[in-house]
Amino acid sequence: MRVLMLHPHDLRYDPWTIRIIALAQGIIARGHQAVVAYLPKKKIHQHDRLLRDELPQSPPVVALHPRHSDLNKNYQMLLRLSSECDIVHIQKCFASVACPGLWAAYRRGKPVHLDWDDNESILADLTAPDRLWAHLIKTWENKIPSLVDSLSVASDGIRELAVGLGVPESHICKIPVGADLQQFHPDRAEPGLRAALGLGPESVLTVYCGQLEGAAYAELAVDAMEIVHARNPNVHLVVVGGGKGLPGLRKRIDEEGIRTITLTGYIPAHEVPRYLASADITLACFEDNAATRCKSPLKIAEYLASGCPIVGSAVGEVPEMIGDAGILAPPGNAEALAEGILRYAGDPELRKQHRARARHRAESIYHWQRSADVLLGAYAKVLQ
Repeated sequence: MRVLMLHPHDLRYDPWTIRIIALAQGIIARGHQAVVAYLPKKKIHQHDRLLRDELPQSPPVVALHPRHSDLNKNYQMLLRLSSECDIVHIQKCFASVACPGLWAAYRRGKPVHLDWDDNESILADLTAPDRLWAHLIKTWENKIPSLVDSLSVASDGIRELAVGLGVPESHICKIPVGADLQQFHPDRAEPGLRAALGLGPESVLTVYCGQLEGAAYAELAVDAMEIVHARNPNVHLVVVGGGKGLPGLRKRIDEEGIRTITLTGYIPAHEVPRYLASADITLACFEDNAATRCKSPLKIAEYLASGCPIVGSAVGEVPEMIGDAGILAPPGNAEALAEGILRYAGDPELRKQHRARARHRAESIYHWQRSADVLLGAYAKVLQ
């Protein structure tokens, strides 16, 4: 099988592109062929962070013309690329890739699969500076599912959206996020990390990992830590990640004099697994809104693979993903989040039990090769 995979974002800068790269690598690992075409950024902003100096050799990648360039140029490129594939895979609803990709596929007589992994309409409402742009995203997100031959969704929330748009259940498969089981592993713990953070042997290392961009909830973790610190000053929170929200978060922590929180900012991707594997507790905290009800959080899959006990907010896919490997709190509730942290902090045996359960869930369910196998099954159903 030969698959042409299309992504509207820049593989070099945007961390959420790990989904299409990992799926393509999984497809190749099963003996098939996959090529990923992406839109490079036209302008690099100050907060953008280069994730990959060199793009992976596997899968092969192709840079299209930048966003807002002539759509016809990308159509001509995709028309050539789609002539050599069996199926065209589009991730996300953005017209900058979906329009030329769909038209090229139709011209070549190729089936199209859509991978719908986020409620982009709601995210645009939360973060878009331009209301017209947000309206266009909503329009395309409501239209594209009816124009494709099959659909994968990252969550039950998105499945409900798709069914509401008239997509038959038989056309839908669920593919939550996964983790690289070799990269994220309990054995990646580094004994010297605690000393480097200024923590003593009695400290309980708690980690929140994620981008500090729009619709991030690190502030909720900080709210919880203010409560935790009053009852157990040995609990220390490390926020691993950066983005536009970092300066505001740092200012708040400095003004309030919270000494049990460390902000790392962006760190190299290869360093993230050692923070997770070294953590005693990890946090996956969210508000309850239309966006989080549709999320399948990547951080949870990576927490599980790293063998981390998790305190998570019971919204969207979070309860199903965590299963019996964590403690759930009501979404948006800092007090309940703090209670979960304190429970783990005072019970090393419970943390040990949940470490083993977390790794088992990752090995059984939440890894990228399983995700790729489900995707290949969806492709095969369409091609048959």
